[in-house]
Amino acid sequence: PDTPDHFVPFGEGRTVRAGRDLTVVSYGRTLPLCVKAAEALAPEGIEAEVIDLRSLHPYDWTRIAESVRRTGRLLCVNEDTEITNFGEHL
Repeated sequence: PDTPDHFVPFGEGRTVRAGRDLTVVSYGRTLPLCVKAAEALAPEGIEAEVIDLRSLHPYDWTRIAESVRRTGRLLCVNEDTEITNFGEHL
């Protein structure tokens, strides 16, 4: 089958789920877990915004900052080591 090219721009994240109470930033294998957690929080009245970074360098600082300004809270979920992980840079 003819499949169109698919490009993901470096440094451009995407908002997977909109929310107002918490910003969750993730990428890769942890992203589906974050979406599932956000959906589980919704019945409790907690609307979590989930951002997929899609690239780590550069990352979409503008998208993250705008979301955190709105929600006032940030949770970074990654599968890295405790030291020198991506979340440490946020």
